[in-house]
Amino acid sequence: MTAILVILTILLAVAVDVALVALRRRRAAPPQPALQPMAEPRVPPAVFLAPSHAWAHLATDGTVRLGADDFLCQLVGTVEAVKAPPPGTRVARGEPLFTLCVGSKEVAVPAPFPGEVVAVNPLVVDKPYLAGRDPYGVGWIVSLWTRDLTQALQSLHIGAQATGFLRREMERLHEFLTQRWTPHQAAVLADGGMPLRGCLQSLDEASFADFCRTFIQRQEV
Repeated sequence: MTAILVILTILLAVAVDVALVALRRRRAAPPQPALQPMAEPRVPPAVFLAPSHAWAHLATDGTVRLGADDFLCQLVGTVEAVKAPPPGTRVARGEPLFTLCVGSKEVAVPAPFPGEVVAVNPLVVDKPYLAGRDPYGVGWIVSLWTRDLTQALQSLHIGAQATGFLRREMERLHEFLTQRWTPHQAAVLADGGMPLRGCLQSLDEASFADFCRTFIQRQEV
């Protein structure tokens, strides 16, 4: 009887040790999701797109909600933090309106028109990944009030014009990434040539800064 108890005690200790080792491994190296190619960027009806890849939608109270469009969100990947100025802040056209943060990289998206920040989405501040998971819905980032809506929206794209803009941007993006990809970097293009989701994280600092200048920090297309 004593021998059986000793054996059972040893087996229990071994089982506990194996479980602890497995738990440590899971914590140290969580499984990474498979890299996925980008889907063709989309834009819902009645949503305006800025050349800087901010989107805008008119609210019933006369304010304008803004966020990052699907094109930019797919390139950034899972957003880890969102920065935005507090309500009451006045921003000029071209000044930083909100920033998407992933790792050490930050994408500062400029305001497509002047206005005053009237709200910052608390849900996105608390759960920043929503900015990319549902960019045109609960992932909105800021709400602006502007004096002249007609002038504010005249330089933005909507409907078929917005769809065409995104298609041209995908062509420019493919050329941009192809020119800068090297075997020493993580792959940024999937089979068939589609960029991978989150591929901006694989760019070196110089290429990332060049992307921001080329695709984000501009007002006219």
